[in-house]
Amino acid sequence: MIRICSKCHEPEKVADQQFDRAGWKRLVDDMAGQGAAATDEEFDEIVRYLAKAFPVSKDSKVTK
Repeated sequence: MIRICSKCHEPEKVADQQFDRAGWKRLVDDMAGQGAAATDEEFDEIVRYLAKAFPVSKDSKVTK
């Protein structure tokens, strides 16, 4: 994630966001559409990591 995503923005940017797996997939797909360069396997690994590390909080009503 650091190697691929930090080419365009600070990795800390994701720490302020919370999504479920589908939400992270949409965001990663959007970043890929904007030019993020990685293999499909790397994008899948990034989505798995983000969904586990930054899930939707039980206390929030985030619907992104």
